[in-house]
Amino acid sequence: MKMVGGNITYYQLIPFKTIANTFQTNAWVIQILGNVLLLFPMPLLHSLLVKEIPRMRVFIVMGAVISLGIELIQLGIDVIGHYPSHVADVDDFILNIVGVAISTIIVYVIHKKDFFIKIKQKFRKE
Repeated sequence: MKMVGGNITYYQLIPFKTIANTFQTNAWVIQILGNVLLLFPMPLLHSLLVKEIPRMRVFIVMGAVISLGIELIQLGIDVIGHYPSHVADVDDFILNIVGVAISTIIVYVIHKKDFFIKIKQKFRKE
């Protein structure tokens, strides 16, 4: 929560402002890594449950929708309850998407590795 001119602000829309401010404190590990890791498991879990792995943009869009939903719920609770517990922050959204992107890359690397192992096994059998 921030007070601006006597008014309470429930959101922060300047990209990378919170990230830059967080690096000046010792809380950056919790703030940045926490937001990166929040949606990190999504592509990994999806790849375990479904055989076909969708394109990266599908994971990014799913992560964006979920992250935006979380931020809007935070904003709604703060505005309706007039008790801001967290500020809806564009940087949280960005870091959530970064986590999804990193996890998606890991999924594709693992998937490609398995693909090459299967090809090698087929050639060895023949």
